[in-house]
Amino acid sequence: MPVRPRPKALSDEETLSNSNKIGRGYNLLTGNPVCYTGTCQMEGFARPIFELNYNKKAQGTCTKALIPDNVDIDCLPSVEVQAGTEIISTLEQLQKSTMRGIEVSAGAKYQMASFSYTHSTQTNYMIDQLVKSNTEVIYTTAKVSVIRLSMFEPMINLTSQFRYVIDNLPCCNYTEDETRKYIFDLVFNYFGYAFVTDLMLGGIAQQNMYINKSEVKTIEQKGISTSNEAKIEFYVSLGMKQQSSVNETRHNEFMRHVQKTYATTLGGDSSIQTFTEWSKTVKTNPIIIKFGVKLIFDLLTAKRFPNDPNIVTKKALIESALENYIKNPIYCYNNCSANGQCKPSGYFQFGECQCNDGWTGLDCYTSKPKPVALSGTLCGLESDVACDGQYPANQCSNGWGQTGKPAVPPANYYGCGIPPFPVVGNGNQCAKSETNSATAGIGTICGYVNYGLTVLCDGRNPYSDACPIGYQRSSTASQVFFCYKTDPSVADLPGTMCGRTLHYGMSVKNKPHYNSVTELACGGYYPGRSACPPNYTLRYGRDHRHKNPRICGGLFIDTITEIWFCSKN
Repeated sequence: MPVRPRPKALSDEETLSNSNKIGRGYNLLTGNPVCYTGTCQMEGFARPIFELNYNKKAQGTCTKALIPDNVDIDCLPSVEVQAGTEIISTLEQLQKSTMRGIEVSAGAKYQMASFSYTHSTQTNYMIDQLVKSNTEVIYTTAKVSVIRLSMFEPMINLTSQFRYVIDNLPCCNYTEDETRKYIFDLVFNYFGYAFVTDLMLGGIAQQNMYINKSEVKTIEQKGISTSNEAKIEFYVSLGMKQQSSVNETRHNEFMRHVQKTYATTLGGDSSIQTFTEWSKTVKTNPIIIKFGVKLIFDLLTAKRFPNDPNIVTKKALIESALENYIKNPIYCYNNCSANGQCKPSGYFQFGECQCNDGWTGLDCYTSKPKPVALSGTLCGLESDVACDGQYPANQCSNGWGQTGKPAVPPANYYGCGIPPFPVVGNGNQCAKSETNSATAGIGTICGYVNYGLTVLCDGRNPYSDACPIGYQRSSTASQVFFCYKTDPSVADLPGTMCGRTLHYGMSVKNKPHYNSVTELACGGYYPGRSACPPNYTLRYGRDHRHKNPRICGGLFIDTITEIWFCSKN
């Protein structure tokens, strides 16, 4: 084999900054193509795979620095820089943002395993922000592109270190474990499993803003665009000229919801505070702002290794080892605390816990409080619907008490006939006597439609929809519609009725008013006094009627029926 010339020893000032990253190995599992924190530029880059020689300057280009032989240079025209803003709130958005910094010439399975949560510091950091801290990240950047480098790899030799590792790879007389350990230790850990083929050099000015996801909706309801306001703050922090007028009131309101923010510059002279002056220094100290990679398998050929009869076998061994190398178990926080299953999210080898019954939280560590059925939970109705086998018109089972109903006025109260009292729908029900963890029984009322009032049962309208599983629809002669429980094991759903205040009033002109009120508390709160327990909503319905005057000697009779109750959220 001919002796190759030794690379020239050149000072950093003579070579183009960061041009030596082309031809290096790269580990897609641990890399960070986008440096959100500003402190990770070189992570993922490995030892050189290609031997770079710096022998001459590129003629007629935008730089006087030396560039590697057989590497093409494209000088990018100077353009006015515009800031771009990305909203990163989901893992899918994070993946799209990450892949904007790199082009991977590889199959989908290798891309899916790239930048793993357990190996990539930036992926780890960003996912923790999105998931663990429940924040939305607004990432704003302005990039100054200076030079693009692309290598013509067929005419560039491999480094002696890379050749040594491949030449000495145990091939055919070793155990699978021995071979795999060698490949993991000396191939993947030293060189990665890809190599850099082209680079975009320049500078990046960037800003991160963090807003709690619960605040985002509040901001949007105020008509504030988070991306526009983030861009305004970016221009201000870097002394850039605003593209439009700024509404100070709106911007201050936006910033009030921002938990934290920071801006930084990568490349150039980072001590310069203004964007305009900083961008002028990028050409003298450019960094990698985007790059492309290929897998190393393409290099393991008989042409590259003419004296190695096992090179095809070695290539297959490395491919097989890579399958195991990237096959990391899906990561879930605290392994779901053994209280749930780790389900793949489809991104960054990160999973989300699906908690078993009775457990909650990102890692299923927190036990759910047992469901509590409050005293005053309503069940059954008169002789229409039984409560635990007993009809409320007659009696209630142990643990339940009758609610009572408004008293009917005596027949001679006004000296004339009394209009029919609207008993059905407003009569006796059973109410839970004590608050405890037992779910309410068969006949528990959920949802309610009457008196212009519509309360849904777990999102379903008792008048027009089928009731949830474990519940049955009921209607009465007075057009009261509700769902009631038929399966005692089913949870008490949102819309479950609790507590009740009924008011029946009647009046005749020039006669005293008649009023009757019954009250039942819900967990100690009286809905008729505008009070409901936490996680319950106050409901109110009203029916006002003008009765036939013939009933009472030509005098009109007014009746009013009002109902207040609490419904579970």
